[in-house]
Amino acid sequence: FDPEITTIFFTTVRVIIFPINLFLIVWIILKVKHPLLGYFILGQSFFFIGALIASYLGYTGLHYLPGNFFHFMEAPNIIFQAGLLAEVYCFSIALGQNIFLLQKEKNNTNIALIEQFRRNRLLQEEMNRDLDEKVNKKTTELIELYTQLERQKEREIKADFTRKLKEMEMIALRSQMNPHFLFNSLNAIKHLIMTSRNDDATEYLDNFSIMLRGILQNSNKEIITVEEELDILELYLSLEKSRLGENFNYSIKVISKEALSQFYIPPLLLQPFAENAIWHGLNPSNKKEKNLSVILDTTQNLKIIIEDNGIGRNANRKIEKFHKSMGMEITKERLTLFNYLNTPSIHLEIADLGNTETPLGTRITLAYSD
Repeated sequence: FDPEITTIFFTTVRVIIFPINLFLIVWIILKVKHPLLGYFILGQSFFFIGALIASYLGYTGLHYLPGNFFHFMEAPNIIFQAGLLAEVYCFSIALGQNIFLLQKEKNNTNIALIEQFRRNRLLQEEMNRDLDEKVNKKTTELIELYTQLERQKEREIKADFTRKLKEMEMIALRSQMNPHFLFNSLNAIKHLIMTSRNDDATEYLDNFSIMLRGILQNSNKEIITVEEELDILELYLSLEKSRLGENFNYSIKVISKEALSQFYIPPLLLQPFAENAIWHGLNPSNKKEKNLSVILDTTQNLKIIIEDNGIGRNANRKIEKFHKSMGMEITKERLTLFNYLNTPSIHLEIADLGNTETPLGTRITLAYSD
């Protein structure tokens, strides 16, 4: 409301702002390096000149004089806004130009990438050609070397061939073992379903899937640790426990489980012995309690003992006169091949407990020896 205070405030603000604005324009011109710097300077100049002229007209009142170039209504405000509008246009053009530059840079980058990919492909092709030449040259050298050493190493080659043959036989027997195990397991599930033990069948299937996953994980291995084999055996015995019910009991005694990781065994070797003891020893037995024990003794060297209180081998031969356990035959062949290829070897011993008149079961012993 006080024109004098308004004039003082107006003057003070412009005395501060104009030098700062001018200093910033000069500083940007000297320090900033950018393709769009000209647009910024031009826009700031329009704004600075418009504000300067508007301030001058406001101080002098020149726009009130008739015949003057600036003699029109609200001349200071219009000139100031015209400078501001020109600045906005300059900045708008700068933004558009910036987008154009970014797009151009993007296109140039894409072209450079495509060119780099093309160079990389040519380089890769050249490297492949060089590698093929080196491989062919090395192959020729190896063939020549093999020809020179062929007569000298004839015995070694024959021995190696025999070893490979035994390994293939081992793989073939292992491939027979897995279907045999699956067949017996599915028969067990069928038995549970036919006897209306649906809950036991469900539990059997759950445990069977876990065990099958473990067998599949070891399917490509020629040998595994006894510790890994013991895990599979424990799963199998739990399956048989769910099938046979409370009359069947099993126990596993391990002297030192850490020591088992130092011994190796063909995958799924112990399970057929336990399966044979259950199906052909305990299953036909009339005893109320059917027991199976597994002992892994590592006090000196590893000794694995599988013992049952079934009907014994002699009685089993009478019952199954015309049946021969395919699983046991395959397992014995696998054990023979394992001993041929590995050290220490595993010696198998099967003994009847009790006597002919009073059979007390069967003991299977697998002993490691150098």
